[in-house]
Amino acid sequence: QSPMSGQVLEFIQFRNVPDDLDERYPLRPGRAHTAYLTPDIELAVEATLRAGGVMLGEITEFSEGRAVYCADRNRTVIEWEESREESPHDHTQ
Repeated sequence: QSPMSGQVLEFIQFRNVPDDLDERYPLRPGRAHTAYLTPDIELAVEATLRAGGVMLGEITEFSEGRAVYCADRNRTVIEWEESREESPHDHTQ
């Protein structure tokens, strides 16, 4: 984590990646993506789709919140993350 900006660079090694996995997913060597926090994941995905992007899979629940991979029209992979504290769609409270 950068002491000046708080930005984080993660290096992740994925194991047991299926051979037939869609090549757009950032799970193979040489692929990368950027991740952004959003207060409303549905709105972020909707804006991505309106701009010609696609969802890669479904919105997934994690203990920290929800996340989804998308690709823009240039095939750049984006991970939208919505923290549980910021989620306007959290109906458990």
